[in-house]
Amino acid sequence: MDDIQYARAVCQRHFSELGQGKINWRGLELGPGDGLYSGLYAKVFGASQFVMIDDGNYANLNLDNYTQLLKNLASVSSNNTNNNNPPRLVDILKSLDVHYYTNGLESIKNLPDSYYEFLFSNAVLEHVRRGDFQTLVKEMWRILKPGGIASHVIDFRDHLSGGLNNLRFSRKIWESNWFAAGSGFYTNRY
Repeated sequence: MDDIQYARAVCQRHFSELGQGKINWRGLELGPGDGLYSGLYAKVFGASQFVMIDDGNYANLNLDNYTQLLKNLASVSSNNTNNNNPPRLVDILKSLDVHYYTNGLESIKNLPDSYYEFLFSNAVLEHVRRGDFQTLVKEMWRILKPGGIASHVIDFRDHLSGGLNNLRFSRKIWESNWFAAGSGFYTNRY
């Protein structure tokens, strides 16, 4: 998600589930990865508040990478100039009521019940550790407002080579810390 055009296409795909012209909705993205563009796009698509949660701090916070998108947000340029100091991305996000939390499932557990109208993820759920998956689903259900919408794209391809090579390993090996936490290609195989 560190590419502006790709992030916009992903956001449009998911946010279209809200229906045309919905405004003042509260949303959440699981696993924004290396770019926080979805939080800024959510504002363009009518969000009043937006939260992005990941299991680590993977996002590139260099403002230079966001300049093109920020120019399209008039409220950012007018609310975040402080003398001659350029704005920091974290300050811009805060001013837009966009939040980035990096403690994974624990971050979700700290969110209020029945609060978000919209949840989404893009090629994330398959990477959630098998032992955490049911808890994550319960937490998503807990924070989703009644009548809210969840939109998730799951990449069922094997992240080793695009085939089914991950099925060649036993569950014990696949779920070991070496594979699941350290390999970079873990999928929960659900």
